[in-house]
Amino acid sequence: MPFDDLIDSVVRRPSSSWAGAYAAASGLGLATVIAGILAGALAVSGQWRPALAAAAIALWLFVLARYAWRGAVAHHGWKIGIGYDTVSLDLPAARSLMAADRRVRLTLDYRDIEAIETRLEHSYSFGVGIMQRAYALRLRSGRLIRLGEDRARGSSLVDQTVGAMIDRLLHRSGLRLKELGMVEGRSGLFGPAFTHLPPWPHSGSTAPPLARMDLAHLAAGAVTLAALAGLLIR
Repeated sequence: MPFDDLIDSVVRRPSSSWAGAYAAASGLGLATVIAGILAGALAVSGQWRPALAAAAIALWLFVLARYAWRGAVAHHGWKIGIGYDTVSLDLPAARSLMAADRRVRLTLDYRDIEAIETRLEHSYSFGVGIMQRAYALRLRSGRLIRLGEDRARGSSLVDQTVGAMIDRLLHRSGLRLKELGMVEGRSGLFGPAFTHLPPWPHSGSTAPPLARMDLAHLAAGAVTLAALAGLLIR
């Protein structure tokens, strides 16, 4: 079972990485309720266009609030134990910002791990660039286990919890770190909640070259918000 007496050290994400996310999710939830009440009041008064715009904004805020809450829960529950001969993983679902991950809870012998793989992931959210470094374990069976990522690279808000854990794991296990380069995600309407990343390459391959920015996806969010604003103003 994970986290037995053979574990030498346990790495968790600092409270600063999830306490703020809980607060942000709560704030978005409150904004959702306010927008919903406004939509209902406008509908009752017969102002259908502003009501529809407010309802659309409420839906948008609800999606973002749910996404932020799931991320906070995932950060809160993330835990990795580094042992002398094994590594124990307790990885919640939704632990990655732009990838759909299932929960993983198991203990691996270092001999079952082929390498630790890493890549840079770049995308745009509402016109703002997002850069993060993701890490994963490549097992000798070919299975890939995504560990998480260090977000907000190149900014004062960078979180390097996963990278620091990887340094300790490399030192203890003697595993090799495989650099896969950089990939670019396709931005979605709701920002990172619906951003699509290229799949992680198979064992023995490398990441595809960085593609050009998809301007259509970058403009989608701005166009939608402008349309909603137009409905409110009219």
